[in-house]
Amino acid sequence: MPTERGTARYNANPNFALCYDDNDNWPPRSPVAMWFDDTILDDFLKDWATVQKKLYAGEITQAEYFEWKIMWPEI
Repeated sequence: MPTERGTARYNANPNFALCYDDNDNWPPRSPVAMWFDDTILDDFLKDWATVQKKLYAGEITQAEYFEWKIMWPEI
């Protein structure tokens, strides 16, 4: 269902903004962002992004990537 921007501000931080560059790598629609206020989840997502970059760069194998996923946070 289409959404419209509301005027109410919920838990708003005026110094916080999410920005993206509109380039050929984005899908036709604007990206969606999710906010998590959970330290463990934040840590996992940051670590996951780092390991994914290594996988895409060829620095680790698919097997090493899978091992990281099943062993996190132990590694």
